[in-house]
Amino acid sequence: MSAAGTGGGWTRVATAAVLAPVTLAAVWLAPGGLFAALTAGLAGLEALEFFRLAEATGLRPYSRLGVAGAAAVTLALGWPGAATHAWLGAVVVAATAAVLVGALAASERRAASFAEAGATLLGVMYLGLG
Repeated sequence: MSAAGTGGGWTRVATAAVLAPVTLAAVWLAPGGLFAALTAGLAGLEALEFFRLAEATGLRPYSRLGVAGAAAVTLALGWPGAATHAWLGAVVVAATAAVLVGALAASERRAASFAEAGATLLGVMYLGLG
């Protein structure tokens, strides 16, 4: 069954039709801090979708940590006037440490938890830095 047959395709088109003008307005009109915050929020939403896709494969990524990490990395990267390199490095290290501590804490499923930590960190870096 195609996505268009289930209504999923139309939902995406409607979402794009609503969000495209909002996005363009934010790019041109929003002050730097607001734009960085909006971008971080979008990175968090994208990370949530990424982790849902990972869950569909049977993994159980640390979604809350991953969403927060992707948003924080994006915010550190885009905040106006910030010493980007220092903030970005600190946020990446903190996100990585949080995910790895979560993996180590799941000792009853250690083998799976390392794969899940890898999927989480991939989402954080791919969506936070992308």
